[in-house]
Amino acid sequence: MVHIDRVIADIRSKLGDTKSENYKYSNSEIINALNNGLTEISQDSLAFGRIWLFELKECVTRYENPKDFIKFVDKKTVVENDNSLIVEQDTQTFFIDEHIFKIKKRLKLYYYYHETIYDGETILRINSGFGLALIYFALSQLFMTPNRENGLQMSEFFYNKYKDALILPMHHTKIATTKKNLKRSYRRV
Repeated sequence: MVHIDRVIADIRSKLGDTKSENYKYSNSEIINALNNGLTEISQDSLAFGRIWLFELKECVTRYENPKDFIKFVDKKTVVENDNSLIVEQDTQTFFIDEHIFKIKKRLKLYYYYHETIYDGETILRINSGFGLALIYFALSQLFMTPNRENGLQMSEFFYNKYKDALILPMHHTKIATTKKNLKRSYRRV
């Protein structure tokens, strides 16, 4: 778990933006940079897995992917160890055979998703190993603003630090992420 207020304070400290009466960056700008970082981390590491339970509808073969969908976990664990249920997929939808409704009324899908920080959230439920990488990515984004001296150099510096900080948590995540170890959060549609 990562505490968002601590992350914002750490980012402000590294930016030299600590005078509360005259912040150069608003909290929403920092959270926006953090959300960009979470999207990047989610896509680079495929670290965040989720189970999606949903009801099948009669005569419906096309279903929309969840809004936070990146991709299905893998071919063997797409749907309860039976990938023949999904006939075709793209980035926004997937298709199933018509006869499946006669066999199953409910499907359980395993997929990778991207995390997002919402307003008022205080805790981000990600592995704390990704916290440092997230900070570095946000700093690389924030230093790209035109009002920063040496902004592009600092942005490149922090982006390289982000890539380096991502290596260790990705290694541990790849070892731990299996169908059995996926985060057990259920999404009902």
